[in-house]
Amino acid sequence: MFKPYLAILTIILLLLTACQENNANKENSLARVNDRYLFLESIASDNVGDTLWNKEQINAWIIRQVWAQEAEKNQASENIDNLVLDYKQSLMIDAYQQKVIAEANVKISDEMVLNYYKMNLERFTLDQDMFKLSYFIIDSLLDVDIVLNKLNNQEANDALDGYCLANPKNCLTAPIWVEKGVLESISIPQYLWNTSVKYRSFYRNDNTVGLFRIESKNKKGEPAPLDLIAADIYAILKFQKEKEIIDKHGEKLLLNAQNNNNFEIY
Repeated sequence: MFKPYLAILTIILLLLTACQENNANKENSLARVNDRYLFLESIASDNVGDTLWNKEQINAWIIRQVWAQEAEKNQASENIDNLVLDYKQSLMIDAYQQKVIAEANVKISDEMVLNYYKMNLERFTLDQDMFKLSYFIIDSLLDVDIVLNKLNNQEANDALDGYCLANPKNCLTAPIWVEKGVLESISIPQYLWNTSVKYRSFYRNDNTVGLFRIESKNKKGEPAPLDLIAADIYAILKFQKEKEIIDKHGEKLLLNAQNNNNFEIY
């Protein structure tokens, strides 16, 4: 993956190479510093956008050129050339490796995630209690008893559905794992933090009613529930698989180079 500093270096290299000797079109240049000219057509389109460079951007280019030209007088160009070459090779290698990975079409199945979870339970021990929670915060326009009854009987609830559509921040229909008291917007009383097979209600200070259900709990010291860490395991397995692909491809390239006598070690 490209790191932020690589993107910055890319912009710098584009700016440094944007100036060129073009005697036939000097009148079309945007700026000049000694024998270097800045031409609009030599700037990457992503940097230009739909408008011409403004005066501040041109001034920034000029300042950079002044610094760059002075630096060239005071530094050994060989070291700079090596840095540029190394950076170019890094970009090319990264792009090629991403191409190799894309062509491999890495797939991580749910079964692979589950097997990894079972084999590494000790790595996923909880350092605090976790609760699986879903909730609704409803106002006086809805009848609490009716809504609560339909929720607990898993019946269609058009009134609640419409309310949640209009107030999505007040509804968490798909349960998530949270720490005790972590959702300040709900403010469930401390004594209600226990599991229940049904939704319960409590009245809030703002005249709304909280309907919530804590369907399960994993205690501190127990393995983290799979659905809490499945995404992390998926990322681990994907990274391992991609590294394996790159390592094997690198071994193949090295073997081919050796068989073709493309390199020697002295």
